[in-house]
Amino acid sequence: MKYLFSFLLTFFAFSIAAQNDSIQGLKLDPFYSLGHFYAPGPLPIYYFPFYNDIQIIEIDYYGQSLEHGRYEDMIRPRGGSSYWDAIQINTPNGYLLRDRSGKILQTYGVHDLRSIQLESPEKAKTIFHKQRLTSTKDRERWYHGSWVNSWYDENGFAYRVYDTTNRTGLLDTLGNLVLPIEFASIEFLDDTYMVSKNGCFGLYSSDFKEILPVQHKFLKWVKQDVYLSCDQQCIFIDSQGNWLDKQLYDKVYFPRRSEAFMTYGQNGKHGLIDTDLNHVTDPIYNWVEALESNGYYATDSTNKMAIINEEGKQITPFKFQQNLPQYRKDGFYLVKVKIENPKEKGYRYPYLYGLVDTTGKGICDFKYESIDEFVNGRAKVRYNGYFGLIDTNGTELTEFKYTELYATGNGLYKVRYGSSYGVIDGQGKEILPLSYMQIDCISEKMAIVRCSNRKIGFLSLDGKKDIPCIY
Repeated sequence: MKYLFSFLLTFFAFSIAAQNDSIQGLKLDPFYSLGHFYAPGPLPIYYFPFYNDIQIIEIDYYGQSLEHGRYEDMIRPRGGSSYWDAIQINTPNGYLLRDRSGKILQTYGVHDLRSIQLESPEKAKTIFHKQRLTSTKDRERWYHGSWVNSWYDENGFAYRVYDTTNRTGLLDTLGNLVLPIEFASIEFLDDTYMVSKNGCFGLYSSDFKEILPVQHKFLKWVKQDVYLSCDQQCIFIDSQGNWLDKQLYDKVYFPRRSEAFMTYGQNGKHGLIDTDLNHVTDPIYNWVEALESNGYYATDSTNKMAIINEEGKQITPFKFQQNLPQYRKDGFYLVKVKIENPKEKGYRYPYLYGLVDTTGKGICDFKYESIDEFVNGRAKVRYNGYFGLIDTNGTELTEFKYTELYATGNGLYKVRYGSSYGVIDGQGKEILPLSYMQIDCISEKMAIVRCSNRKIGFLSLDGKKDIPCIY
């Protein structure tokens, strides 16, 4: 009780403080005032050691933004997160250069310098650059990229700096502007810096020398020393601009899976190409693209689909429509065909499903309304609204007479027809007839059942001992 009284007294005190704040024009609510206990601290500032009598000072606007996000989440909970907003939308960090006398020599992206209180060069506690870049507290900053995170090697590392128009450059740890502040973006890939300016792309080496002029309308890294450059057409080049495979492409598309082949277009048709620039398939498809896992799909001029395996070999004819084939954990592709005028033909749904293995062999006919994944060599399928079992060869193991079928995890299945339940095994053999109101807790030897008299009993599944429905 005393804790409740203390809380109410504290809340009342802050309510009065909030009213006083309101009188002064601040209009704060009690919970906001209570949040003053946890208000974010001052603007974080990091001082790096002097090199050649020059000190770099980082003004951590991003860190301040995160602290304010945490604070807002605490005092004003909402559906979203101010902290998460701060990770994505924030002000880039600013940087100062000063000499040992404390004189500011240069600023990059610093707002209202007069309001920033700096420690004197003698009193400022310094932090090494590598310690700052690898500190646990700031690992999440990669999202914003307020510095070139992990961009360091034997040549050292560099910080992103910005001007008032949000153009960016690189500042090294000696205070030198090694890439001018004139680029729209800078990305470190394959020991090179890819930069963009005025809608064009180019490359700089790790020691900040231009190796590919900023003249390419589109430039994308493929692998070590291989880039895709596109304007009216696309070509593959190395970091020196040399044309690698002497092929012109209408377009090149990167896959949804990093290990998959790329899609290339030539003369209006498409094929697959690997990162060594080998043509895995000829350009013979209307479209071809990687599936989410294991394989590819291709379409012909009628928009029908075929499956291509991981090696680039077409393993099925063009006969699937609409939705993509789906490779499943059980090692089969789930595919479907469209039924024209399904109701006139007696079908309940406009699509029917079948299975194809990784060699392209059809496992079952396209006649099922749904096919679950195989577990212990059995899959639940639906046909004409009723459920049954098939094995991995497509053999139907049961009649299609059940309105529901549940795997119990021990090789047995609880089945239902209407309001009656029974049990079958993986071969479709009836273990308990469809005569019970409910069946629960099925093990290999025993099941709990509710009989027609609404009483509970225990039935042996091996026929040795039963306890009648008397409970």
